[in-house]
Amino acid sequence: MLPEFVCPFCQGLLSFQNRIYICRAHGEVGRERLGFPDFTRHPIPLSTAGGGSVDLVEDERVCEDLLRKNPGASFDTYRNIDPPCETKKLNLSSFFIKRFHAQYAKIENEAGNRHGIAMLEKVNAQIATTGGRLPSDGIALEAAGGHGRFIEGFRNHFGGVVFVDCSLVNLVMARALAEEVGLDNIVFVRADITSLPFNDGSFAFIHENNVIEHVHNPTLMIKEAWRVLSPKGVYVVLSPNAFTITPEPHFGISFFRAIPKVIRRRLIVLTRGISSEVGTEPRSLKEIRAYFADLKIKITVVFLPPRLTSLARSTGLRRGIQKCLEVPFLQKILLRIVNGPLLAIMPYHLVVAQK
Repeated sequence: MLPEFVCPFCQGLLSFQNRIYICRAHGEVGRERLGFPDFTRHPIPLSTAGGGSVDLVEDERVCEDLLRKNPGASFDTYRNIDPPCETKKLNLSSFFIKRFHAQYAKIENEAGNRHGIAMLEKVNAQIATTGGRLPSDGIALEAAGGHGRFIEGFRNHFGGVVFVDCSLVNLVMARALAEEVGLDNIVFVRADITSLPFNDGSFAFIHENNVIEHVHNPTLMIKEAWRVLSPKGVYVVLSPNAFTITPEPHFGISFFRAIPKVIRRRLIVLTRGISSEVGTEPRSLKEIRAYFADLKIKITVVFLPPRLTSLARSTGLRRGIQKCLEVPFLQKILLRIVNGPLLAIMPYHLVVAQK
């Protein structure tokens, strides 16, 4: 059974009348929109100063236009539609925007729908070091799931998946992908992950990948996920590093936060084709640990989990890492270095917490 919807503010029972979700204490808290339960409120604030927020109205307009022009389209059709550029004219900036999206699509294609399987392998490898194990039943929550690449792997392991995103465009794409591979027991919900419309303890597994850098209040995001996580459930956060030694995935700049902001503003025009960082704030290892410590949640933070045997993508560097992982002596040295003295400058941080 997939979880019932409750009021995202008080977890009270809801009635559903005329496509509207009504809470006795808070009135209308959601409605059905374009075939999805929608519990968002306008607007959803984003990280970093400057008043950034998710433009839900524009997202709805784009989604309606997408469905009108491409009814019943495939996932690839939706994904390959030119993304809206931040610039009005085809200039230097829009060239870099298009290049960024092309690189992103290349990375996504390389791993394909193996994303979810690879993530579960990483989590299993980490939990096994302390004698724990990933739940084999229950429901998974894919929070702010983007294009939906993880849900096939999650659905093949768990009894069902709830996919949450604040973007209707992402929900349409993820639903198309799930339908193409024949997945059942998937529920797609539009909601703010800092205010989820689910009861306490609803999910055996919660996954938030490349999300914490976008929310305005990371502690609130973590607190809400911990609330809906079941006893013995596993909570996973993957956070791009603010001080990564490799190019940061959102802006393409190494040691991003170490560079003065006035210089970064000039660099991101060339590396990403945008002029503002509002909406994306990569977190440091120290910050990640502090968020969980404030909530007294015990975590493990690694770059590569011990006992990991495979990687989702295959690049020159990753093939080299794979070879090291296959040799016990080299694996021990590699993991001791990247999960120890170099962890603070690794490309991302994998956070695993078991309730």
